[in-house]
Amino acid sequence: MKKSSSQPKFLQLLTTLERKIFKEDPQQAQLLPPSWKSDLHEKLLHSQKRIQEAISLLKIIPKFEEQFSKKQISHALQQMKQRTDAYLYELLDLSEEILLDIYTFGHRLLEKKDYRDAGNIFLFLTTLAPVIPIFWIALGKCEEHLENYEEASFSYSMGISENHLAAAINAANCFLKIGKEEEAKRLLERVLQEIEALPENQTTRTKIEQFLTHIS
Repeated sequence: MKKSSSQPKFLQLLTTLERKIFKEDPQQAQLLPPSWKSDLHEKLLHSQKRIQEAISLLKIIPKFEEQFSKKQISHALQQMKQRTDAYLYELLDLSEEILLDIYTFGHRLLEKKDYRDAGNIFLFLTTLAPVIPIFWIALGKCEEHLENYEEASFSYSMGISENHLAAAINAANCFLKIGKEEEAKRLLERVLQEIEALPENQTTRTKIEQFLTHIS
């Protein structure tokens, strides 16, 4: 399949962004699985290849190439120096509509059990907008189906939020599948501490406590 001419510049942008996230942000670095810390460069290269494949697939979405042009990517590279707190979708001026279109496209692939291509799409989305939990959770589902449990546990962990606390159980379950009980316990205990003052989450809290009891 012919590659979009915008891809090389996007990969340059991606490399710059990932270096900033994973090497300059201590909190984000703490969430990385241990094996990622030892071979981070290899993981980033692998991510870039997967995102290249996603971009090629997404060319069928109307207006995608229009909003994802070489000109916009060049502009984003320039803006990154001034807008250090901006997310990639903001630097690229991507609309919420196109993000939703990309998510819908990925979800259709997931429903068809095309976990590899769907996972690439959701990986692309988490790179564009890492603050949206459902993108991480969808990526976690794909990785889990592909039996990439360490990557799945990381993705689910990144998707944990006040409205998506069940992702913690998914992450812990993936940790257990690769024999990492202590990581599962630490994650669930940390989540319990954070939701202690949120009475509306009592049902999820009970489920997490029961899960903890099961693995203790």
